[in-house]
Amino acid sequence: MRKTLLLLTTMTLALLLAAGVALAQDGPAQQTTIHFDPSEFGFVFPDPCNPQEEVTITGTAAGFITEVVTPTGEIIRTIHLRQMGTGVGSEGTEYSLKLISNQRLTVAETDPEGDPSLFTSSGPVLINNLGGGPNLLALGVVHVRYVNDDPVVEFFLEKVECRG
Repeated sequence: MRKTLLLLTTMTLALLLAAGVALAQDGPAQQTTIHFDPSEFGFVFPDPCNPQEEVTITGTAAGFITEVVTPTGEIIRTIHLRQMGTGVGSEGTEYSLKLISNQRLTVAETDPEGDPSLFTSSGPVLINNLGGGPNLLALGVVHVRYVNDDPVVEFFLEKVECRG
């Protein structure tokens, strides 16, 4: 009899605990995926390895953003970006730029005001010299803002350095 009572009590506590956990969650996290149209980009900068040469890089960037809103209201975004470009220097040197990036961001990390309509991400970008000269390294910056719920994605190259 004691074993049966103990078993029933244990089962009842387990069911109550499971029901409490289930009720504590408002609902599952909701994910949306937003594709952004391929967009052309262009950068012009002096070659830090050869200051007499001006480099022009052009190409196309495409990708998508996944956004998850957790039951607590936290917004987590991941930007998936593919950027491909070619370039030529004023002295004829050819360059190639290829960037594939997946960056996970929360609104709190990207905008101090907590504005869910903006975020910025950055990381290293290698620009390959297709001739015999040194490669270049730059800081690639991706800035996303939302206009009428559609993402507007902007790309920048900053701090281009000679890789040597």
